[in-house]
Amino acid sequence: MAAKLQCEICGGKLIGKPGGIFECDSCGVEYSTEWAKMKIQEIRGTVTVEGTVEVTGKVQVDGPVKVDSSANIEALLKRGNIALEDGEFKEAIDFFNNALNIDAMCAEAYLGLTMSEERCKNRDEFHDAYLSLTSDCKNNKHLVRAKQYCDGMLKDWLDMLDVEAGRIEKNAVERVRAFREKIVCCQHIISAYGDHVVGVRTDGTVVTAGHCYHGADETADWTDITAIVTGGTHTVGLRKDGSVIATKFKPILTIDSYYGQCEVSDWTDIVAVAAGYEHTVGLKRNGTVVAVGRNDNHQCEVSDWKDIVSITAVGESTFGLKANGTVVKTPRTYGDPRRNVFAWTDIVALTADGNTALGLKMDGTLLPRGNYDPGHPEREWTDIAAIDAGNGNFVGLKTDGTVSAVLWGMFPAEERKSVCNVSEWKNIVAVTAGKHYTVGLKADGTVLFAGKNENLRREVSNWKLFKSYKTIELERSEEMKKRSEEMKRVIEERMAIQKRAEEERNTLSNEKTNLLAELSNLRGLFTGKRRREIETRLAEINAELKKLQ
Repeated sequence: MAAKLQCEICGGKLIGKPGGIFECDSCGVEYSTEWAKMKIQEIRGTVTVEGTVEVTGKVQVDGPVKVDSSANIEALLKRGNIALEDGEFKEAIDFFNNALNIDAMCAEAYLGLTMSEERCKNRDEFHDAYLSLTSDCKNNKHLVRAKQYCDGMLKDWLDMLDVEAGRIEKNAVERVRAFREKIVCCQHIISAYGDHVVGVRTDGTVVTAGHCYHGADETADWTDITAIVTGGTHTVGLRKDGSVIATKFKPILTIDSYYGQCEVSDWTDIVAVAAGYEHTVGLKRNGTVVAVGRNDNHQCEVSDWKDIVSITAVGESTFGLKANGTVVKTPRTYGDPRRNVFAWTDIVALTADGNTALGLKMDGTLLPRGNYDPGHPEREWTDIAAIDAGNGNFVGLKTDGTVSAVLWGMFPAEERKSVCNVSEWKNIVAVTAGKHYTVGLKADGTVLFAGKNENLRREVSNWKLFKSYKTIELERSEEMKKRSEEMKRVIEERMAIQKRAEEERNTLSNEKTNLLAELSNLRGLFTGKRRREIETRLAEINAELKKLQ
């Protein structure tokens, strides 16, 4: 049975050209003289051709033919790269796949597929994409194959990319690590939730701003506080000795909506606290976690957690960051948009709002999970050292002390602009986000505000939480010393007052005893005046003794 000589790429008719070249009249792929010598393998037998073959019209061959396909692959790779340069990425994918149909181990074709999927027109663009910390092209499955099969100059080039990428990532990790170490003392001394902001001074007292029902009257008497968080219904403070204090918001929080989220008086050895809407979480020094409050969504079921280094609570969920950079979270009783959070690795911090969780990687990039549109700009953030989330808005602190912020969702452009108006901020050491506003803590202890809530802006703009972030611990030590000396002075004054009062009581008691003795011995008609004097004085003494009780 005869077989037609046709293009093995598209099946088109081959036209013989001078010089022994065959060209497909459909896709334009050329076949070389060597190919002509080997022919096409068909049904039976082998055809061997010597010299130059010139063919016009239709060719049919009986029997198997050996083929040298190197020229075909070279042509397909060339056509694929031309398509890349023209931005025709879908067409380029077809060419590179056709090359792989001929040689399944063609490294150049796998690289071409990678570049097509990453929408890189040439190797220079791919070089930049590969070295970008926010790009995921390093994990492209086709690139893995390209590295597996490559050799020669292509292998050298891909190896060079890995070396450069490793150096960039190492530098980014080092920048993030160093900056996080510098600002660690500033974290957790300012917190926002809804329309409420709380802060801690270096003397251990608390300042609050926002609605009066957030328990500000309760926190006014708090002392020795080193970290503070505010949730949806309460504020929680961590003391220097590892104990915890909490207050529920008033007056809107009635007994019917209280779930025991403030029952933390028996907690000890706590190093960090977090507050969800109606539950409180504490991280113990040994890496275990405790929680109280509402538990209908299992948000307090954390007793089996171990090796935890950081905690976050939001709404009805609790997140824990483990020492190995992975994340655990409380389960949810309904569809959980953050279920893939367990796939995270190399995480150093995390935050979440009601719909989305963000993980901060060691290299300063972010991993989003949940109700998230990948078109949002926080996906491209780099050099991030700290993060926080509000109601649909996220804020990131960069290693150079500047801030990035985004509000996503169906909000007016004006509101988005006000929340994200942080481009001029500098020397920031901590950030927090509330309901459509962003708060930044500066290195000098003052506070910046971005958002439309003018009342909050006015209140927090007057805060001065410390003199310098570099001397927070020293300031705390000095403030604690001052407080200790003040308490000592107060105690001494009270003791002195008590001593004087005791001496006065003794003097009055002795006088009273003597007057009573004299009164009992008075006799005769001319003692009435003295009797009245003694009785008057006794009444005065009794009144004074009563005051001294």
